[in-house]
Amino acid sequence: MEKQEFLDAMNNIGTCEDDVQRRELIASVIEGASSDYDNLATLTETNQKLTDDMETLRDANMKLFLRVGESKQSDEMKKDTTGIDNKEIQKKDFKDLFDEKGGIK
Repeated sequence: MEKQEFLDAMNNIGTCEDDVQRRELIASVIEGASSDYDNLATLTETNQKLTDDMETLRDANMKLFLRVGESKQSDEMKKDTTGIDNKEIQKKDFKDLFDEKGGIK
């Protein structure tokens, strides 16, 4: 029910002399207002759900933004982009090849 329709109905109810017609006008106003309130409840519920979803997205975006802003060492960044881990291989000394008895380790 539009605003002007409601105002017109209220004016008609106020100026109506016939009780039967007045009751019909009141019933139509009740019917229109009932549907408007149902629509308002639905819109309020949808608005709350969308607001909650937006907050969830903002939290997720903030976490991702903070992860992007973390400083990483060059080795970690290279591993993340290429998937290759460049650890330096430690070479064994000659004395590390043999045990105390002269056997190969």
